[in-house]
Amino acid sequence: RETFGPTFPLGLLRGEKNRHFEQLMAAEGIPKKKGAMELLACLKAHAIRTALATSSIRAEAERRLLHAGVDHVFDAAAYGDEVAESKPSPALFLLAAERLGVAPE
Repeated sequence: RETFGPTFPLGLLRGEKNRHFEQLMAAEGIPKKKGAMELLACLKAHAIRTALATSSIRAEAERRLLHAGVDHVFDAAAYGDEVAESKPSPALFLLAAERLGVAPE
């Protein structure tokens, strides 16, 4: 709105972007980072618990995790809408550590 003015239909643009992204996720899924699943499996095999700390809001993150097929992988999660300050503030990571029941160090 700063660039295009107060009448710019930002809500409409966001809605269209989200609709398009949802269609892509449903049709193609979400690709995983190379080696991510192997790393997570190795951590699990060694009884090392994992947490997801994402600046995304819970609803969006959970949808994406589901479409990526990793909604069951993490032992705990912390989401951007659950903290007052998101990344790079440590609040998100401190919440994830608390939910794992471990010291942040």
